Amino acid sequence: MPTKGDPSGKGAAQRAKFRPQSEFVRFTLTDEQKKIIKTSSFTASAMSDAIEELTQEGYKITFRWDDYGECQGCWLVAPDKDNDNAGLILAGRGSTGLKAFKQAYWLHTVEFKAIWPHPTGTSKQELDD
Repeated sequence: MPTKGDPSGKGAAQRAKFRPQSEFVRFTLTDEQKKIIKTSSFTASAMSDAIEELTQEGYKITFRWDDYGECQGCWLVAPDKDNDNAGLILAGRGSTGLKAFKQAYWLHTVEFKAIWPHPTGTSKQELDD
């Protein structure tokens, strides 16, 4: 009977033991930044183009319900190597997946200009709407 996992110890779980954990980028949006994000237009076509751009650069994009923020979440996970953001995760939150992605993409492109700050503490981000 086959066993679960990786009995030979050669799979991703074994390799992950030697890889440092990624850390979340910690930030707090100002009221002005929240207003800018909320009022900016972001169509489904723009989202599609942005997703294509990020994945071509090696970013992983994840959408799901965020239990911590009690909202929809979008996480941009930086490529593992040769990237200024390696080892970091940038989160966006909103009432919909589109709004969560819009926030994460705005932070990535406008606020951080594609180079994310290193984790500096904890914060619980508010929704953009």
